[in-house]
Amino acid sequence: MKTIRSFLAIKLDLETVEALTKAQRRLRDRCREMGAKVAWVPPPNMHVTMRFLGAVTEPMAFALKERLEQHVRTMAPFELTTAGLGAFPSVSKPRVIWAGLTEGADTISRLYSVMNERLEEAGFALDDKPFHAHVTLGRIKGGDVEALASCLTDLEDEVFGSTVVRNLYCYRSDLSPQGAEHHTIWRLPFRARSANPGRPGRNYSWREDLEDGAVDRESSNEDDTPQAHNDESEQHSQKEGSNSE
Repeated sequence: MKTIRSFLAIKLDLETVEALTKAQRRLRDRCREMGAKVAWVPPPNMHVTMRFLGAVTEPMAFALKERLEQHVRTMAPFELTTAGLGAFPSVSKPRVIWAGLTEGADTISRLYSVMNERLEEAGFALDDKPFHAHVTLGRIKGGDVEALASCLTDLEDEVFGSTVVRNLYCYRSDLSPQGAEHHTIWRLPFRARSANPGRPGRNYSWREDLEDGAVDRESSNEDDTPQAHNDESEQHSQKEGSNSE
C-alpha cells in the first residue's frame, strides 16, 4: 500500500504569520548581504510541528485520528503567543532559524506528551527527545552566518502575535522539483468549553476556513530545493533542540 509523508501540527493565525513574514524579510535581507544561503519557509507553511509521523498509509493516519480524538475533544481552545527569535543549535552558530512560543507553550507540551503516548500505543517509536515547540522560519545551507546573530538578538524580545488554537491538524507533505505541498488529511477540534470564553473568536487561524484537503504550497526560491525540503522534512536533528519537524 502506498505511503505518505505526514506530520501533526498547529496552525497560526494570519496576523501572526504576517508579523513573522516581516521579521523573516529582515533576516532575508541580512543573509543576502553576507552571502548566506537559506531555505526560507513560505508564509502559508509557517506552523508549529507537533510530531513528524514519517511514512504512513492514509488508513494509518485516520486510525491515529481516532486514537487522539478522545483526548483532543476534552481540550478547550487556547491562546498561543509567538514571540522572540532564536536558532538551533545556537544563535552564534545557527543552522535553523525559529520563532519561539510563550503563552500557551505549556499546553502545547502537555498535548505533545499525550500524543506521544497514543502514538506509542499505535506502534510508533517513542520520541523521548526533548520537545522544543517553535515555528521554523528558515534553514541555513551555507555561507557566512556569524553576522546573523546580531539580527536575531535584535528581535529576541519581539512579540509577533497570539493565535487562538482551535484544531490539531494532520498534514501530508508531498515533495516535488518546485518545492513541497502540504495537504490537510484531517483536523481535530478542541471542543471543551474555554475557561475564558471571551477570547476565542478574536483571531482566525491561517486558512482555517479551507475545507479538509486544502493545499498549502511552498514557493520555490534560489535557496529552496527538493533536498532542502527533504532536510526540512520535519526531521531536522534533535541536536538542534527540536522534535522532528
